[in-house]
Amino acid sequence: SLEHDISRQAGRGKNLNDDSRGYTGGRDDNRLNIRNRSQDADSKATPAGDTDRVKPEEDGTFTVSISGVIETAEAVGEEYLQVHYEIVPGIDWKVIDGQEKGVSQLGSCANMYRKDIVLNYPFDMTYTTTNPQGWPQLMVTVYGLDIVGRSVIKGYGSVFIPTTAGYHSRSIRLFKPLPFSWFTGLIGYIRGKMAEYYEPKKLLTNGDGREVTRVMSVGTIKVKFSLSMKGMEIAGYSC
Repeated sequence: SLEHDISRQAGRGKNLNDDSRGYTGGRDDNRLNIRNRSQDADSKATPAGDTDRVKPEEDGTFTVSISGVIETAEAVGEEYLQVHYEIVPGIDWKVIDGQEKGVSQLGSCANMYRKDIVLNYPFDMTYTTTNPQGWPQLMVTVYGLDIVGRSVIKGYGSVFIPTTAGYHSRSIRLFKPLPFSWFTGLIGYIRGKMAEYYEPKKLLTNGDGREVTRVMSVGTIKVKFSLSMKGMEIAGYSC
C-alpha cells in the first residue's frame, strides 16, 4: 500500500543518515589518531631534556669547558707557598658548572737543590657565551709565611686561558708591588702587612693603574690546561 511504501522509504532514509553520521565520526577519529601520531613523533624527535642543548646552538651561543692543574709554584727565597686562584671571564660569559675561585694547600719544599713547590691543585669550569670578547683569564695570588709564621702576600700573576681545544702548558710570571719607601717597607715587615693591591682583579685582568705601580719579579707558576669547545663552528668561529 501507499502508507507501507512511505514508511519503508522513511526507514531507508533514516538508515542512510545513521550511516553517514557513523562515517563522519570515523573520519574525525582518523584525524585525531593522525594528529596524536604526529605529536608522538615530534616528542620522540626532540626530547624535553634536549631542548636546552639544541636552543643555544640555534641562538649562536657556544660552550667552553676549562679544566687544568696548578702544578708548581716558585718564589725567590720561599719554602712555603699557597695559591689562591680565580677565573675571570667577561660580562657576556655565563657559568654552567664549576667553581670560579679556589685555594690550594700550603705546599713546602725542603730540598735545597729544587726551588719549585709541587701543588697539583685541579680546577674545572664550564661557560657559555655568544661573544668571544672577554675571554677568561686565570688570576693567581700567592701567599707565603713570614719570619714569625704569618700569612703574607708573595706575588700576583695572570694568564689568558688558551683559545684552542686540547692540552696546553703555561707559565705565569709572578710579581709583587714595592713599598713607597724603605721606612714603610720596614713598618709593613714588622706588622706583617706587606705592600699589596687593594683591588688586584682590576689591575691584573684589565691593567687599571698598572703603569703607576713599582713592582719586582719574584717567581713563576706552571699550569696545565685541557679545553673542549662546542658550537664554535655554528656560531661562526674556528678553533
